[in-house]
Amino acid sequence: MKNTLFCFVFLLVSQIAVAQIKSQVSECFELVSIAFRLADAPEYVNNQNPDYVKDIDSYFAGNKQHDLIHYLRDLRKEFGVSFDAVAVAAAYLDIENKQVVVRPDADVAQISKSDNRWSEQTFRSFVTLLNAFYRDTKFREFYLRHSERYHVAVTRMDKLLEDVNWEWFEKNLGEGYKKNRIVVSLVNGASNYGFSTMGKDNQVQSGIVVGCRAGADGFPHFQKGMLMIIAHELLHGYGNVQIEAYWEELAPSATKIFAYVKDEMEQKHYGDVKSMMYEWFTNLLTIMYCEDNSLAGFSTDLQIRYLQEAGFIWMERSVGFMKHLGRCRDTRSVTLHDYMPQVVGFINHTAKHFEEVVGEFRNRHPYIVEVFPASDSMISFSDMETIEIRFSEPMATSIHGISYIEDEKVESLPYVMSPSWKDEYTFQIRIDKGKVEKGKVYGFKLGRKAFQSRKANPMKDDYEYILRTTEW
Repeated sequence: MKNTLFCFVFLLVSQIAVAQIKSQVSECFELVSIAFRLADAPEYVNNQNPDYVKDIDSYFAGNKQHDLIHYLRDLRKEFGVSFDAVAVAAAYLDIENKQVVVRPDADVAQISKSDNRWSEQTFRSFVTLLNAFYRDTKFREFYLRHSERYHVAVTRMDKLLEDVNWEWFEKNLGEGYKKNRIVVSLVNGASNYGFSTMGKDNQVQSGIVVGCRAGADGFPHFQKGMLMIIAHELLHGYGNVQIEAYWEELAPSATKIFAYVKDEMEQKHYGDVKSMMYEWFTNLLTIMYCEDNSLAGFSTDLQIRYLQEAGFIWMERSVGFMKHLGRCRDTRSVTLHDYMPQVVGFINHTAKHFEEVVGEFRNRHPYIVEVFPASDSMISFSDMETIEIRFSEPMATSIHGISYIEDEKVESLPYVMSPSWKDEYTFQIRIDKGKVEKGKVYGFKLGRKAFQSRKANPMKDDYEYILRTTEW
């Protein structure tokens, strides 16, 4: 009986601990992000919290030539310090006795492991100038002036966080995620980042910074659709650590893959091999979370399509491979960390056969196999009522799109009823024979994006269909 009671109390305490993960607005994050706004970093210059940024621009109008701001511009130009590198910098900081200081548990000597755009030297120079900026601008006064706005942001974010399945993180990731900080930043606008810090005990502490937009009342507002983004950023801290731990084994194959998709990765600001792998693995874990928790509006096929178009062309294979982990979890206790050697093996196999991956991606579009009557043929409608279009693979029968051809010589084909799917391969159009005239040219166009495979891949091109009627 005592053991049963102990187990019950332990489980109850564990569930309460999970439920009590709360967000915060951090003075350090607001300080650093505002400084980068003043330095004209595009990702921190936005108008998505108009009242707040108006106050920023007004209060700090005389400080755009501060030594810190010039230094930030140089850091961005020379070392690419931008986007999530800004969040990493803020995560290493604290404010004590009205001074900006490095957190006592953080190891600045290892900051380049958190983000290689920083070095210990550039960061320490940054902190010195940031402290001067904090003092010279009386930043604390500005921060306290917006206490109510920050309180509303945290209250609304915590309400949204109630819908996060923390137990999923505990089951799949183990203890690591519990160290996450969840920071709300009003300067970020719609941007969100993951960050990590290296501790003096060599432990990695991870967190996320979540941006926001103003709602109708002018205060920060968060939509339900942000749950996927929050899960993604939370998973970055865990996923990045796993990639880092196995980097020596992953690097050769990852480098080979990167050579194929370098242009697409650079366009998405994943300009090196490791950044690509961080993002690939986090996207993969995010899909797992969304599938397991049935997030409203989430579609695995659509997400795979989006990520493949962004350059992660091996994502469909990746999702299929990770389903083996699900089967392992059904039979025994296993976390993602236990599964990482298999992930390494998957990447090695994928890199070795990447020409096949490229071929699969290039041939991902469904295509029309046959049309009856054949396009551009001459027919009489006396014994034919339906045009049938057959596709190469099962299609998404919930959508279709048919329009007219922009040619004055081609008339729109009259239908008996709206075109529809006969089955998942065959699209059909029933013709209104009573309205068809002899000696005419009729036609229509199938929009490529309106005809998608069951895997959510669209046709490669629009398809135009022409039909000529006989004179008799």
